[in-house]
Amino acid sequence: MKLIISWLTFAIVVLATYPVAADQTSFRCGSELIDIADTAYQIQDACGSPDFKRNVGEKRIFITTVDEHRELESVTYVSEWIYKRDGGMYILTFEGSRLVSKAYVK
Repeated sequence: MKLIISWLTFAIVVLATYPVAADQTSFRCGSELIDIADTAYQIQDACGSPDFKRNVGEKRIFITTVDEHRELESVTYVSEWIYKRDGGMYILTFEGSRLVSKAYVK
């Protein structure tokens, strides 16, 4: 019984603090909440053009199949978009056209 109460207490504490942690990186444009996996098009449509945009690199994936003796290379470009808001800036990182991370820097 003590174990169940301990787990329930832990779950309540985690759930009670979750919205505070989530708000640190939440990013809204009007009524739209920007979230991981949104496309660059969706974000630019909701937020307008970023204040700053740059390509920061590329992600290469190599796939080798031994049976057929062929290699496949996939290249995805990584870029950052910066929006200045709320006394700081939101840094959105894209791999290809999908948002993979977002951060707020004050």
